[in-house]
Amino acid sequence: MVFRFPELAERASLLAQKLKNPESPPGTSVSPWIEPTLRAVLRDVPKDQPLFCAMHLNDAHEPYYREPPPRLFPIAGTPSMVRQDFMHQIEGTWVPDAGELAALRQLYRGMIRSLDRRLETMISDFSRERDLERTLVLITADHGQAFGEEGWLFHMNSTDDGLLRVPLIARLPGLLPGGSARGWASLVDLAPTVFEAAGVPATGDYRGRLLSDLMSQDRPDPVWALSDGLPARHLDGIVNPRVLRQETSQRHRIVAYEGSSKWTYDLASRRLAEASATAASLDGVAASDQERERARARILADAEQYSDLLVRHGSSSVSAEVSDRLESWGYGV
Repeated sequence: MVFRFPELAERASLLAQKLKNPESPPGTSVSPWIEPTLRAVLRDVPKDQPLFCAMHLNDAHEPYYREPPPRLFPIAGTPSMVRQDFMHQIEGTWVPDAGELAALRQLYRGMIRSLDRRLETMISDFSRERDLERTLVLITADHGQAFGEEGWLFHMNSTDDGLLRVPLIARLPGLLPGGSARGWASLVDLAPTVFEAAGVPATGDYRGRLLSDLMSQDRPDPVWALSDGLPARHLDGIVNPRVLRQETSQRHRIVAYEGSSKWTYDLASRRLAEASATAASLDGVAASDQERERARARILADAEQYSDLLVRHGSSSVSAEVSDRLESWGYGV
């Protein structure tokens, strides 16, 4: 219901905020408690004590709300929000027309602007209490969004670049020089980079690279990404079982980015396909046929190995602790 009638959720959120803080003006509808909580932490933690803060902002996630927020009780004629129920779009019972797609893009741009303002506020609050010259700042996302590419909306079920290639902005004077990375970067690179910045030896089996190394050299190994199909456990009993079986069997794909190529391995057909995916900072020099064949053989072997692991373990490889943590973050696992 939230996704089919998002305006109801927006109204309920605005009403709850107004009841809790009657004097405050209408603000963002997504987790407004984050900023005051951060300010309280910054105020209470001693300045000489190391501090790690992780903020999970959901503004750019569907359902998209209106930015700026409307009046709590708007006058007649106020435009209503567009339908956003991805489950009916998956089943094909809702096919958004051009006007709805345009409205979704407009709502998304508004939420991105809201996200920009919130990030600016948080960094300003942090800079007043802490020394930004000795602070590692990382801004990234777990996935992008689709707006009609390959016939899909939102996320979870495609290997389109709009979903896989997310922003990764890092700043730490003295450790990271300015500019764009030369090699492909990945979310798996965050942990070793944080350990390096903190001066703590990395523990565990981290496959990532230091972001500082990628600034000046190509990545020596591919960046891997995954389209896990529709999350069957999340949609079981909601989406038509026939559609669910069809999509989960056909849309499991593994993707590798290396150099100027994007390799896509389909788990159902066990075929590997290559497409151009040149990063903005790469020089785009074409590889020789022999180099491409060597890359194909190497990536195919790795993709088949990962495929076997996915088929063998599936969602059962997620521990109870990880599952509880993901659910606490709002993920339906």
